[in-house]
Amino acid sequence: MSLSFLTLSNHYVEAAAIFFAAYAVVIVVYRLYFSPLARFPGPRIAAATSWYEFYHGYFREGQYVKIIKGLHDTYGESL
Repeated sequence: MSLSFLTLSNHYVEAAAIFFAAYAVVIVVYRLYFSPLARFPGPRIAAATSWYEFYHGYFREGQYVKIIKGLHDTYGESL
């Protein structure tokens, strides 16, 4: 009985991992190509995830506000 439970639980873990990976891919594709914000220029990593903001806010000690100004200077404030 224990062996069948472990086998069954492994299938649930694999299914959950596959679901999470597929969900992440769908979200990134949506944000990069189909979102209303996709037409705005800027770094693709910033458009796809929130890790860009987290990195500059946490690891670079709150420098995200300064990065935004640099992005506006590089890519422009309007289309």
